[in-house]
Amino acid sequence: MVKNEYSTAQKRTLLDFLKSNSDRDFTIDEIILAMTLESAEGLVSPAKSSVYRQIKKLCENGLVRRFESKDKNSFVYQFIESTEECDRHFHLKCVRCGKLYHVECSFLDSAKEHIRHKHGFVIGENQSILYGVCEKCRQTER
Repeated sequence: MVKNEYSTAQKRTLLDFLKSNSDRDFTIDEIILAMTLESAEGLVSPAKSSVYRQIKKLCENGLVRRFESKDKNSFVYQFIESTEECDRHFHLKCVRCGKLYHVECSFLDSAKEHIRHKHGFVIGENQSILYGVCEKCRQTER
Protein backbone atom coordinates (compact mmCIF):
# COMPACT_ATOMS: atom_id res chain seq x y z
CA MET A 1 0.00 0.00 0.00
CA VAL A 2 1.05 3.53 -0.58
CA LYS A 3 2.12 5.51 2.48
CA ASN A 4 -0.26 8.11 3.87
CA GLU A 5 -3.25 6.33 2.42
CA TYR A 6 -6.15 5.33 4.61
CA SER A 7 -6.33 1.56 4.96
CA THR A 8 -9.57 -0.18 5.84
CA ALA A 9 -10.09 -3.80 6.80
CA GLN A 10 -11.99 -4.29 3.56
CA LYS A 11 -9.12 -2.87 1.51
CA ARG A 12 -6.62 -5.12 3.31
CA THR A 13 -8.91 -8.10 2.73
CA LEU A 14 -9.17 -7.24 -0.97
CA LEU A 15 -5.41 -6.88 -1.37
CA ASP A 16 -4.74 -10.08 0.61
CA PHE A 17 -7.23 -11.97 -1.55
CA LEU A 18 -5.66 -10.74 -4.79
CA LYS A 19 -2.12 -11.43 -3.53
CA SER A 20 -2.98 -14.97 -2.52
CA ASN A 21 -4.52 -15.56 -5.96
CA SER A 22 -1.95 -13.67 -8.05
CA ASP A 23 -1.92 -16.38 -10.71
CA ARG A 24 -5.56 -15.62 -11.60
CA ASP A 25 -7.67 -12.68 -12.63
CA PHE A 26 -11.14 -11.79 -11.37
CA THR A 27 -14.12 -9.69 -12.34
CA ILE A 28 -15.48 -7.30 -9.72
CA ASP A 29 -18.41 -9.67 -9.12
CA GLU A 30 -16.03 -12.61 -8.59
CA ILE A 31 -14.00 -10.54 -6.13
CA ILE A 32 -17.13 -9.59 -4.18
CA LEU A 33 -18.31 -13.21 -4.06
CA ALA A 34 -14.89 -14.46 -2.92
CA MET A 35 -14.57 -11.75 -0.26
CA THR A 36 -18.08 -12.56 0.99
CA LEU A 37 -17.29 -16.28 1.21
CA GLU A 38 -13.94 -15.63 2.91
CA SER A 39 -15.36 -13.31 5.55
CA ALA A 40 -15.58 -14.83 9.03
CA GLU A 41 -19.37 -15.03 9.01
CA GLY A 42 -19.80 -15.25 5.27
CA LEU A 43 -22.55 -12.65 5.57
CA VAL A 44 -20.88 -9.34 4.89
CA SER A 45 -20.88 -8.54 1.20
CA PRO A 46 -18.76 -5.54 0.25
CA ALA A 47 -20.50 -2.82 -1.73
CA LYS A 48 -19.69 -2.96 -5.44
CA SER A 49 -18.96 0.77 -5.54
CA SER A 50 -16.49 0.39 -2.68
CA VAL A 51 -14.69 -2.47 -4.42
CA TYR A 52 -14.49 -0.44 -7.65
CA ARG A 53 -12.97 2.50 -5.73
CA GLN A 54 -10.45 0.28 -3.98
CA ILE A 55 -9.50 -1.55 -7.18
CA LYS A 56 -9.02 1.78 -8.97
CA LYS A 57 -6.59 2.93 -6.26
CA LEU A 58 -4.72 -0.38 -6.33
CA CYS A 59 -4.37 -0.05 -10.12
CA GLU A 60 -3.12 3.53 -9.77
CA ASN A 61 -0.58 2.37 -7.19
CA GLY A 62 0.73 -0.35 -9.53
CA LEU A 63 -0.34 -3.27 -7.35
CA VAL A 64 -3.15 -4.49 -9.60
CA ARG A 65 -3.57 -4.50 -13.36
CA ARG A 66 -6.78 -4.30 -15.35
CA PHE A 67 -7.24 -6.47 -18.44
CA GLU A 68 -10.05 -7.07 -20.90
CA SER A 69 -11.93 -10.25 -20.02
CA LYS A 70 -11.77 -13.30 -22.27
CA ASP A 71 -15.16 -12.42 -23.77
CA LYS A 72 -14.09 -8.76 -24.20
CA ASN A 73 -17.33 -7.62 -22.51
CA SER A 74 -15.85 -6.57 -19.17
CA PHE A 75 -12.61 -6.18 -17.29
CA VAL A 76 -10.73 -8.46 -14.95
CA TYR A 77 -8.19 -7.52 -12.30
CA GLN A 78 -5.02 -9.26 -11.20
CA PHE A 79 -2.41 -8.61 -8.52
CA ILE A 80 0.89 -7.81 -10.19
CA GLU A 81 2.75 -5.60 -7.72
CA SER A 82 4.61 -3.22 -9.94
CA THR A 83 8.28 -3.14 -9.18
CA GLU A 84 11.03 -1.39 -11.01
CA GLU A 85 11.94 -4.70 -12.67
CA CYS A 86 8.33 -5.43 -13.63
CA ASP A 87 8.10 -2.12 -15.45
CA ARG A 88 11.11 -3.02 -17.57
CA HIS A 89 9.85 -6.14 -19.27
CA PHE A 90 6.91 -7.38 -21.26
CA HIS A 91 4.09 -9.62 -20.10
CA LEU A 92 2.31 -12.51 -21.78
CA LYS A 93 -1.29 -13.19 -20.79
CA CYS A 94 -3.05 -16.45 -21.57
CA VAL A 95 -6.57 -15.77 -22.87
CA ARG A 96 -7.74 -19.22 -21.73
CA CYS A 97 -6.52 -19.58 -18.13
CA GLY A 98 -5.75 -15.90 -17.44
CA LYS A 99 -2.22 -16.56 -16.20
CA LEU A 100 0.23 -13.68 -16.54
CA TYR A 101 3.87 -14.38 -17.45
CA HIS A 102 6.76 -11.97 -16.94
CA VAL A 103 9.10 -12.09 -19.93
CA GLU A 104 12.76 -11.07 -20.03
CA CYS A 105 13.59 -11.47 -23.72
CA SER A 106 16.30 -9.84 -25.79
CA PHE A 107 14.24 -10.37 -28.96
CA LEU A 108 11.38 -8.27 -27.56
CA ASP A 109 13.91 -5.66 -26.44
CA SER A 110 15.24 -5.55 -30.01
CA ALA A 111 11.71 -5.26 -31.41
CA LYS A 112 11.01 -2.39 -29.00
CA GLU A 113 14.16 -0.58 -30.20
CA HIS A 114 13.29 -1.24 -33.85
CA ILE A 115 9.83 0.28 -33.35
CA ARG A 116 11.34 3.31 -31.62
CA HIS A 117 14.02 3.94 -34.27
CA LYS A 118 12.14 3.02 -37.44
CA HIS A 119 8.62 4.10 -36.52
CA GLY A 120 9.19 6.82 -33.90
CA PHE A 121 6.95 5.07 -31.39
CA VAL A 122 7.95 4.35 -27.80
CA ILE A 123 6.35 1.27 -26.26
CA GLY A 124 5.40 1.57 -22.59
CA GLU A 125 6.59 -1.74 -21.17
CA ASN A 126 4.61 -1.38 -17.97
CA GLN A 127 1.50 -1.54 -20.15
CA SER A 128 2.79 -3.97 -22.79
CA ILE A 129 0.95 -7.22 -22.66
CA LEU A 130 0.90 -9.75 -25.48
CA TYR A 131 -2.18 -11.98 -25.49
CA GLY A 132 -2.18 -15.61 -26.60
CA VAL A 133 -2.51 -19.18 -25.36
CA CYS A 134 0.04 -20.66 -22.95
CA GLU A 135 1.73 -24.00 -23.49
CA LYS A 136 -0.26 -25.71 -20.72
CA CYS A 137 -3.61 -24.65 -22.22
CA ARG A 138 -2.47 -25.71 -25.71
CA GLN A 139 -1.49 -29.14 -24.39
CA THR A 140 -4.86 -29.68 -22.71
CA GLU A 141 -6.58 -28.92 -26.04
CA ARG A 142 -4.80 -31.80 -27.77
